[in-house]
Amino acid sequence: MDMWRDKKKKSQPVNWGLVLGSEGKVYPTDIDGCLERRGKFLILEWKHHSVREMPQGQDILYQRLARLDDFTVLYLFGDYETWRVFRIQKLGQHEQPVNSNNEALLGYMRLWWANASDTKKPRQPRRKFWA
Repeated sequence: MDMWRDKKKKSQPVNWGLVLGSEGKVYPTDIDGCLERRGKFLILEWKHHSVREMPQGQDILYQRLARLDDFTVLYLFGDYETWRVFRIQKLGQHEQPVNSNNEALLGYMRLWWANASDTKKPRQPRRKFWA
């Protein structure tokens, strides 16, 4: 892949537009977290709390996934070093990010899992994950 990488910007990802024979720029994206349960998907995308706007291509992908019935997409904004969540945005409802925390995130994830599992009440965790 080095033949398609900008020699001056080695840390920049490969422009797949060159690989695919497209004239435009096409950069791959990654998904920071994904849970699957019985054909339902919860996508988690983590950004530093200082980020106010998602990269355009990544946002387009996640907005389109959020329109699908079996996909839920959450943007998480927080601190990389402490893994502390400050804001959460659920896509598909054109909501703005809301102030939140790790406990709220875990509560939402447990409810999502219970709904995807067709159970009425999520099980309580055996241990606390964040102090």
